[in-house]
Amino acid sequence: KDDCPGDYQWIERKDGRKIKSCMDCMWPHRPENYEKIVKILAGS
Repeated sequence: KDDCPGDYQWIERKDGRKIKSCMDCMWPHRPENYEKIVKILAGS
């Protein structure tokens, strides 16, 4: 999703396509974000 509240980055592949990289994102690992993650995954 493009509307993710985490700290993702866009990486350009060799073929020119851009993909989202969540490798360095710590947002979902913070306990205070648990409820937000559950809501995102539930689709609300």
